[in-house]
Amino acid sequence: MVCFFIFSSCSCKKEEVTYTKSQMIGMIQTIVPEAKFKLGESLTDIIPCADYGAGCISVHRIEVHKLVMVAVEFAGRDYAYKAAKRLYAYNYNNWVLDDVVGEPYLEALVKQAFDAKLVGEPPPEPAKNN
Repeated sequence: MVCFFIFSSCSCKKEEVTYTKSQMIGMIQTIVPEAKFKLGESLTDIIPCADYGAGCISVHRIEVHKLVMVAVEFAGRDYAYKAAKRLYAYNYNNWVLDDVVGEPYLEALVKQAFDAKLVGEPPPEPAKNN
């Protein structure tokens, strides 16, 4: 009877883990200490959350050895996963790591730093005109 009470009072739902902007850059900097957030050159250079869809909280550029990726923070894992899948981008918990696909160094970095997963389908190849 006591055993049943202990198990029935435990919640089976796993608590969602989210990461802050500071935690994300910290994880990259353990591998590449020079990594930093890159500010837009002008107001027109800002990437709006509207480009990433529902649940987007903020969009940041991260510069690593003169390569730049876009890190998008979401309100939760589900929002981030759906956006990454739609964009064919890397996903890590509540973040989408965009502009990474096709850059071998950045792909290896996000896999190592975050264990990020590439989700979605690659866009179709453009039709060739003969």
